[in-house]
Parts: sequence; C-alpha cells; structure tokens
Amino acid sequence: MREIGDWEKIVFGSRIPTNYMIWAIEAWDPSRVFIVIRHGWDRSVVYGGLKSDPSSWKLLYDGGEVLIEPIGYYDGIPYMIVYDGDGLDRIIRVTGSRVEEVVGEDKYPLRKAVIVNNRIYAEYLVDASSRLRVFDTRGRLVDEIVFDGSATIKIMDFYGDKVLLGIESFSKPLEILVVDRSGIKNLYTSPTKLDLDIRENWTVSSDGARIHMFIVKGRYWGWWCICYS
Repeated sequence: MREIGDWEKIVFGSRIPTNYMIWAIEAWDPSRVFIVIRHGWDRSVVYGGLKSDPSSWKLLYDGGEVLIEPIGYYDGIPYMIVYDGDGLDRIIRVTGSRVEEVVGEDKYPLRKAVIVNNRIYAEYLVDASSRLRVFDTRGRLVDEIVFDGSATIKIMDFYGDKVLLGIESFSKPLEILVVDRSGIKNLYTSPTKLDLDIRENWTVSSDGARIHMFIVKGRYWGWWCICYS
C-alpha cells in the first residue's frame, strides 16, 4: 500500500508475496481502518489501526486457514465475522491476545454484518431470503427484521448513523432502505414491477443433500423458471 502526496512511499505490505491481495476496509469509527490480507479462499489475516497513521497498523487476528471479514470497531475493540466451525459463521471481538465469541453460529448462515453506534446489524440467509438481526455489542439480540416476500440483501453499508440496505427480489428491482433505532424507512423503490407467481420448494440431490429452490412463473410466460443454490 502506498501513500501519495508530494512524494510516494510504501507504508504497508512490502514483504507480502505477490499472490496475496490487500484490502483497506473503512469502519463506522472514522478514525480507524482495517487492512485485510487474503490468499484466495483459504487464508486471511486482519491488521488495523488509525487511518491517519499507518505505523499504528498492527496484527489484530490471524485466522489461519479460514476467511475473516471485519465489521467494525466499538470502544476501540475490533469485531469480525469468522467463517469457521460448521461454515455458518460467527462474530468475534479481539482484545489484545484475547478472542471472545460475541455471536455464535446459528442454524442459518450469517452472510454479512456492520457495526453502527453500539449495534451490530447482521444479515442471515433463511431459506434463501434475507433476515436482519440487530445485536448489542455483547451479542444480545435486540431486534429482528423480516422483509416482505423472498427478498435478498445485495448491499449493506453504514451511512452516517444509519445502515443502508439494497434489497431485491424476483418480482421487483433494487429497493433502497435505511435502518436505525427508530425503525426502517424506504428511500427508493423502482416503479418497475413484475407480475410473477413465486413458489418455494425443496429437492434432494444425488448425494442426499436437501436443496432449496424457487419456482417462478410470469402471468404471460409459457414456461417455468427454477432457481436453486
């Protein structure tokens, strides 16, 4: 990573091999930043410190052969999603050499999260539809938001003291929502709507795994569309 001003210098990563990628990730705390070093899908390391002082960036957590996604700081303590365990993901916080689990694995996968003020906003995927859970910084559930229909969160970020969400579904394009302690508000809804018949079902793969799917048909279509993952 380079700092560019009147002259250019390397401020971080001079000894990192070329087959590693480096990301700088902003936090809701504007004074701090995360630096994530990742090797493919099998290894990640997180550094962090003051945004204005690269010399303060220190190792926060080495996940070994798992992926880590920083979600923010609270009282100077970094919080992260760790993609380990049974693969359903959990949230930890790191204080020095101490690693503490804040939100444990659920039966549904945790996809993304962000810290705003003293709240953790976490998106879970429930039967291929997004559900937003709000925790305090100790991991206590304080609210849960269920969206209408089979909607999926595509964008999740902080916007001032609020959480900005981009949500879409089979029947309508992207919708922009804002969430804070007062509730959820709609910023924008596309006037385009589709008249669709959407059904949910399950099937079983050749190895016995259950697969969730949507069966979608438009009023004027002569055929069905099956979407699964």
